[in-house]
Amino acid sequence: MNIEWSQIADCISDQLGEEVNLKSSQAVSGGCINQAWQVTDQNKSIWFVKMNNPNRISMFEAELLGLQEIIKTQSIRAPKPLCTGQTSQHSFLVMEYLAFKGTPDAIKTGIQLANMHRHSQPTFGWHTDNTIGSTAQVNKHENNWIDFWKKHRLAFQLDLALSKGLPRHNYDSGLALIEQVGNFFEDYQPIASLLHGDLWGGNCSSDENG
Repeated sequence: MNIEWSQIADCISDQLGEEVNLKSSQAVSGGCINQAWQVTDQNKSIWFVKMNNPNRISMFEAELLGLQEIIKTQSIRAPKPLCTGQTSQHSFLVMEYLAFKGTPDAIKTGIQLANMHRHSQPTFGWHTDNTIGSTAQVNKHENNWIDFWKKHRLAFQLDLALSKGLPRHNYDSGLALIEQVGNFFEDYQPIASLLHGDLWGGNCSSDENG
């Protein structure tokens, strides 16, 4: 695998304002769609580097912004992102390396997520689109949850599925469901809260401090 580590080191150097030379790299688990590496510099600082095809750079740029948004709430720990960039072979995201240990405390995690959800805004959506996995996710602002969920989650994904070969009768059933979404929210009006957006077991862990 041809990885241009010197260019990734340059990205880290530019962000830190000091020269960084990457001395070692080790492949680690990093999700189902990315390559991931644990890298160490001349000062024995350790970084976590995620890589994908060069055309995936916008995915990593949005992930960096998302991590910054979560960290800003001071509610639940997330790895600090450092920089994103491209080489001729890869796009990449460099972030803080966290050593995982043990199983997350479910109650503590729930409390921390609840605190994150208390960070709200007037409208549903976000200032940039992002991805769920490698699939595009539209975050245009809407004044209410039902419109946002119908247009930018269900309908968008349904149209994408149709373009990938979803049978027309399944598509029509999906449209019928979308028209009924409001019935689930007759007695409840969600608040526009900050969500992780791809929260599953593989995106939650703990370190030696819990």
